[in-house]
Amino acid sequence: MAKSMGFVKKGTIEKKTSTSGSHTMVKTSSMNKNKRANYKRYRGQGR
Repeated sequence: MAKSMGFVKKGTIEKKTSTSGSHTMVKTSSMNKNKRANYKRYRGQGR
């Protein structure tokens, strides 16, 4: 039987603000209603 390693803490991913470069996980809960309604994840051609 394999030995248990015990508790291993995972590295947490911080939520990003709307102004940051990467738009993969943007925190919309802190935005106001108007900004949330107009927010687009992808700013480019198509989609």
